[in-house]
Order: sequence, then structure tokens, then C-alpha cells
Amino acid sequence: MENTGYLLVSTRTADGLLLVPYADVRVYNDAGELIFEGKTNRDGYTSEIEVATPAAAESLTPGAEKPYAEVSIFVEKEGFYGAQYIGVPVFENVISVQQTNLQAIPNVVPIPPYFDSVVNESGASRL
Repeated sequence: MENTGYLLVSTRTADGLLLVPYADVRVYNDAGELIFEGKTNRDGYTSEIEVATPAAAESLTPGAEKPYAEVSIFVEKEGFYGAQYIGVPVFENVISVQQTNLQAIPNVVPIPPYFDSVVNESGASRL
């Protein structure tokens, strides 16, 4: 019988204050296999993602392998820099929540050349 843990991915702005809905999320297990590909909902959360994990009882044996699975999470959203989280632990029978923080790409809009002719000698605009 395979043991299972659960993962929720939350997407927020870099300062953690605002939700980022409908972000693209990919989750890979520690073998590099894609186990989830989808979007966050309007509240910025994925559905529960099932992850195969070692048995929790393995944590009671000294020297045993790690008692959790590790996943890698990749998040993308238009207008934001992508983010990746490597080695995120997921434990058996536990819902792990990984908050991801996305940094907005600044809107760099060049000033059209005709604006130079609109500004008078004092620097005030004639518009």
C-alpha cells in the first residue's frame, strides 16, 4: 500500500499581501516526474495534490531514510517573474501548504519622443 501526503500551493504577491489568482503551477516528485499541472483558483490556491510519501513510521527509526517526500514547484503568471521551490517536504497524512511569492514585472514604458517637445523651458508640461 502506498502512503500519501497532500500539497496545496498558494500564490501571492512578493510582499505576501495580495492573492495571485489563476497562476500556472507544475509540481514534480523527487524522481522528476510531473505529478500536477494546473492553475490556482480565484483565491490563489490549487486543489489538494496527492503525493506518494514514505510511511510516517520511518521517522521513528534512527538512521532511516528521510520520512517525507520532496517535490519541486514551478509557478508562472503573466506579468510576474516565475518562481521555483525545490525540495519542498510532504509528509504522510498531512496537508502541506506551500506559499509562493511572485514578484511583479515592472511596467517600463518608454517616453515617446514627441513628449520632449511638449515640455517647456521651466520643465512644466504644456498639456
